[in-house]
Amino acid sequence: YLKPFQPTFLVRHESYNVPLLQYQMTSGSIEHLKTVLTSLKASGRKLVPLGTIYTAVLSQETRDVRIAPDSTVLTIVGVTAKNIQQLTDLLQKEGVAATFFVETEEIGMSGITERVILNVLANGNEVQSAGHTGDDLRSLTDTQVLLELGQSKKVIEALTKREVYAVAYPLGGVNDRVMTRAEEIGYLFGLTQVPDRVFSRAQFLRLPTMYVTGSANPADISQSVK
Repeated sequence: YLKPFQPTFLVRHESYNVPLLQYQMTSGSIEHLKTVLTSLKASGRKLVPLGTIYTAVLSQETRDVRIAPDSTVLTIVGVTAKNIQQLTDLLQKEGVAATFFVETEEIGMSGITERVILNVLANGNEVQSAGHTGDDLRSLTDTQVLLELGQSKKVIEALTKREVYAVAYPLGGVNDRVMTRAEEIGYLFGLTQVPDRVFSRAQFLRLPTMYVTGSANPADISQSVK
């Protein structure tokens, strides 16, 4: 019997409406982060690492994949040897996974050790790049930017045996030149500190995030991601 030809069309999303939180760790902010997590969960938000978007974007090349509408991406910057274990313990206790952005200058026997990194991963979290030294990439030459981003990517991938696909630009600083260098190195995402929750594919290397510090009101944060 004859029947109509009905091809399956690939759904390749061009825009995304997903809030990304970029939480800045500072001295004493563990307790503040705990109240933020409690408030977000109480408001019905599902906290996920950035890898949720990464996986969805890759999968959308071959099939339709949707990101749950109640999702909020949790990323953390300012991760150091002094706070990483407390941070890992808190997230495990709260049943939350996040993406840690680490300056690779912090990694080593006298800083963030391989054992600590593996513990972070074992608890369901991710480790991505915050550059090597944390210097503002806009102030560096092209060669220096490539070194900063390339060295950081290489160090983390060697430790984690996982792809490093995202960078949180130090100080949120990015321009077209830095974005081009990040793409050349092999990054898919780049996090800025521009407060917005809707972004397109063209903005993958200039992703907006809601930058959160220890002085922010947890209730206001929960309201902003609804």
